[in-house]
Amino acid sequence: EQSRRGMHAGSDFKDNSAAYGLNYEARCMASRLGERECHQFIVGTHTLREKNEIHVIEYSEDSEQVDATGVYSHPGEIWQ
Repeated sequence: EQSRRGMHAGSDFKDNSAAYGLNYEARCMASRLGERECHQFIVGTHTLREKNEIHVIEYSEDSEQVDATGVYSHPGEIWQ
């Protein structure tokens, strides 16, 4: 659901925290090194009956926004 993805951190959250919604439980999350403009993370979902997803998300301190830059289908299990 696109409406759950990309959420504003602003005044609804305390101390620069932010949230990002997934369709399934997350199995692993890793920071993506090398990006200097924003903070990027890769998140893999965990489901046994559906195709898993790999989400590339970024957090911008300037705008206090969390947005998906890519969502990819992954047929098998995802391990860190």
